[in-house]
Amino acid sequence: MKTVFVLNNVVVSHGSAFADTVAISSTVDGAEPYQVPDASPVDVGWTVAMQDGLPVFTAPNLYPLLSTMQFYMAFTPAERMLIKALAGSGIPATAGSAAIAPDPVIVEFWQTFQMAVQLNSQVDPNLKSTQEPLAYLANPTAPTPPVIAAGRIPQILAGIAQ
Repeated sequence: MKTVFVLNNVVVSHGSAFADTVAISSTVDGAEPYQVPDASPVDVGWTVAMQDGLPVFTAPNLYPLLSTMQFYMAFTPAERMLIKALAGSGIPATAGSAAIAPDPVIVEFWQTFQMAVQLNSQVDPNLKSTQEPLAYLANPTAPTPPVIAAGRIPQILAGIAQ
C-alpha cells in the first residue's frame, strides 16, 4: 500500500513500503497518514475531504506551463507598457499628477520574467511566485496604479493571448 500524508487537507508527501516490517513516515510535522492503493495517482498537492468517514482525494486544477512568449502575450499592450514603465524609470509627472517612482515589486517581477526569457525556461502559473505578483499588479501599494484588473489574473495564468 501507498501512504500519503495530509496536512491542512492537502497531500504534502507520500511513500510506499514493500515489506510489512517497514514503516513510512513524513518529513512534514503534523501530517496525518492515509493508506491508498499502490496504483493510486494521489500525489503531492491533491486535496482530501472526508465523506462518510472515508478520505476522498481530488487532483488539483493546474494551469499548463507557458512559454515566456505565451505569458507575455497574455498581457495587453497597455498592461505591458505600464509594467515596463513601473519596472524601469517610473512614470513621469504630468500637469495633473505627480511622478510615480519605479515599484520594487514590479521591478522584481519584470527582472524574473527577463531571466526566464534569457534562460529559455517556461513560466509555471501554478507557483505562488507567479500568482502573487499578478495579484500585486491588480492591487499594488499606492502610489503605484493598478496594472491589471483582478478579473484578468485567471486569463493571464491560462496564457490567453490578448
